[in-house]
Amino acid sequence: MNALLAALRYTHTLSPGLEVHGTVQQTLDEDNGAYGDNDLYSVGSRWLVTDKTSLNADLSAGDRAD
Repeated sequence: MNALLAALRYTHTLSPGLEVHGTVQQTLDEDNGAYGDNDLYSVGSRWLVTDKTSLNADLSAGDRAD
């Protein structure tokens, strides 16, 4: 069983120390149904609290799990 997936992630810096991002993953070829779709959509953010500490938050939904 083989599959071909493609993914793209975009990150935007809103201000120094604060970023937001979005990710899209699409199943391009799922071996005639043997693999099954594995599409994923995700949004998130990263906040740099200090030089050594950051907080990350992500929300995702897709074909395999939410």
